[in-house]
Amino acid sequence: MTNQSLENYNFKQKKGSFLLNELSKLQIKNEESIIDHTEKLSYLSNYIHVKRDIETIFFEKVKEISEKDSNHLILLCGNVGDGKSHLLSRLKTKNPELYDKFKVFGDASESYSPKKTNIDTLGVNILKPFKDNFNENEYSSDSERKPIILAINLGVLTDFLESEYIGEYTNLKQVIESSKIFDKDVISSDIDCGNISIITFTDYNLFEFDITSPNRVKSEFISQLFSKITCPNEKINPFYKAYRMDKENNYTNSFIYNYELICDSNVQNILINYLIKLILKYKKLISTRIILHFIYNILVPSEIKSNNDNFKEYIQDLLPNLLFGANNHEKTNGENNSDDIRNLFNQFDPTLIHNNDLDDFIIKLNNTHDIKGVLEKYINLSKIPFIETYIENNGNKIDISDGTFIRTLIRFSLFFGKINIKRHFDDETFIRFVEYLYNYNIKENDGYKDLFEEVRNAIFKFYGEYNGNICIEKLTNYSIYKKLKLFKRYDPWEGIDKKKISNRFKLQIKIFYSPVKSEKGFSLSIDYLLYENLVKINNGYKFNHAEKDNLIMLRKFIDDLILNEKDSDELIIIHHHSNKKFRFDYDTYENESFNFERV
Repeated sequence: MTNQSLENYNFKQKKGSFLLNELSKLQIKNEESIIDHTEKLSYLSNYIHVKRDIETIFFEKVKEISEKDSNHLILLCGNVGDGKSHLLSRLKTKNPELYDKFKVFGDASESYSPKKTNIDTLGVNILKPFKDNFNENEYSSDSERKPIILAINLGVLTDFLESEYIGEYTNLKQVIESSKIFDKDVISSDIDCGNISIITFTDYNLFEFDITSPNRVKSEFISQLFSKITCPNEKINPFYKAYRMDKENNYTNSFIYNYELICDSNVQNILINYLIKLILKYKKLISTRIILHFIYNILVPSEIKSNNDNFKEYIQDLLPNLLFGANNHEKTNGENNSDDIRNLFNQFDPTLIHNNDLDDFIIKLNNTHDIKGVLEKYINLSKIPFIETYIENNGNKIDISDGTFIRTLIRFSLFFGKINIKRHFDDETFIRFVEYLYNYNIKENDGYKDLFEEVRNAIFKFYGEYNGNICIEKLTNYSIYKKLKLFKRYDPWEGIDKKKISNRFKLQIKIFYSPVKSEKGFSLSIDYLLYENLVKINNGYKFNHAEKDNLIMLRKFIDDLILNEKDSDELIIIHHHSNKKFRFDYDTYENESFNFERV
């Protein structure tokens, strides 16, 4: 992992624990998590670094430009917290001789003076050499001729492109727009045009497709982050070394056990899969800092208790309950933070799942005189020995009336349950969407053709259907239906070579439906959240008004299809109470008259 060692590492205790002190450095508010690109990385920051594809591309570009005797701009673009500053610090640490050949601007959101905005600083100072009419005689010194690396957030770049200065930067604007980094319908590309290079974090996802795995996805990046914290190497891993020092001192606390839990590869895989699901469902921009802060929050409770004598208090501080029972740790300011992620994790809580087998498990626990006997049928108790010991010592005296104990067991069964309970936590909707998404990205149309049928069924069920007619209006006593034919079209985009697909791909599927056979029709972009709602519609779920308002894009899509249906002027009207049906149409061929009759 690294050729460095912990020989000169300064271990300290926090509340009597070496491990707690090291874990605290994972917090966003900790000074070690705040990267200043002008400084070299600390041992911990350097150790915990995980190399990504974009780092290789960036380093190669920097080396290439450093060997040229020309003015050049490298724009390093992305979103807040995605690692731009870390990449610059990595360059300064690993290749200081290259770093020194550039003028490096690590934060384009800052201004040079209180009287200037950050956009003023960009337009007047930083980007000055790239004006359309810039004359090299304007350089004040040779140092000014250095090529520039500018790390910039997409929001700031958008503001600059819309500013008063852009009239002097038409060439730069054209190059930026040609990269399509703001276009969600295409996979943006790194670009070289003259003396301008653009390298973007956009479309670099934190996970990859793995159709051979049960959940169809994996994340080498997040897996390596977990491994950095948990690998059992006392020579290079400060977390594991601190853990061993605490164990040698007989230090006990819930976060010690939580650390042991997260060292389990099965636990890591489940956590990673949930993080991927969260990224897909909520489109969260998750940075390295956020992941590390998240790991801290599921290991360390908000209050460190000195003793573990109270069993119920102790189990509340264990990883499964910290993961799914978030009560808002301290709030952090700024970017999307790990506290937000933990609150979203509450929606994945296995205790919210209701089916006959899980209900039967809960009923048996509430009525048995042999708690251990019931649990052994559902959970590998050897993986949670403290619970097994507690049951053996307390037997029938265990109080499960408030639900804390049962909720803890269900959450632990997500990680260590036997197949008869663990199978109920599989999310078939998620797995099916990922398979569709994969086939869409590699342009394997047959691999997601069933999605069209799911969308077609959902369209009619969402508005209401009668014999191939869709409901276009619901009145107090009547519903009005109109014929609607749907002709499907696949997205004509070029797709990604199956052999080259890595972690740069689209996160939503675009399909087309038309009410007219010869036309391309209207597009619907289906992300995971919309697909989840389509499945709910097809399963008969009834949305309330607020939930329907959140489906505005689906409703617009359906309305466009209805309004552009041209083959029929016939309406079917159904009376609610009597179920009587009437046909209303306009006879344009014979009499140019209206017809209204009962059917």
